[in-house]
Amino acid sequence: MQVANVHPVSEFERCINVNCISGSFSGIIRICSPPIQCHLDIIAKIMDDSYSKAEKFLSVSSQYKLGKLITESSHPCTRDLSYLSLNNLSEAVVKLKELDNSTIKVLAEKLSQICYLKDIIKETLNPGNNIFFCGCGATGRLSLTIETLWRQVHQGEDVENRIFSFMAGGDVALIR
Repeated sequence: MQVANVHPVSEFERCINVNCISGSFSGIIRICSPPIQCHLDIIAKIMDDSYSKAEKFLSVSSQYKLGKLITESSHPCTRDLSYLSLNNLSEAVVKLKELDNSTIKVLAEKLSQICYLKDIIKETLNPGNNIFFCGCGATGRLSLTIETLWRQVHQGEDVENRIFSFMAGGDVALIR
């Protein structure tokens, strides 16, 4: 017998066509795997592994708690934003605009620190060094945003690919 090909019959079933020449029979025999059970077993193993890893992390997670970080808490002005966006969209938009304006004011107050940061970045990149941003949760998303914006602003320049970001904590950090 020779295996001719393997092809899907359905999403859950795989079949093998076998060329068979035996005595009075000559033709193709289709041999199918058990349709669903083998795939459910694989999914169950993956789920068990994921739960095991999550439980292992959660057993030591207290070592990684840094206290109440302002970046990890909700903003008092946007706590009811979901409700407003469903029930009073114009008020929700006004609230977002007010928050944007207050952000600009805070940035203006920090202008000297922002200029200092710009100088340090330039001093770091000039001799050929790279900059790495890392965070978990909101700070991780911020690090990814910084890298994306940097690459867009400096597209085609020598420094475009010198800023790197990553999120610490893996999958568990994304769901906890």
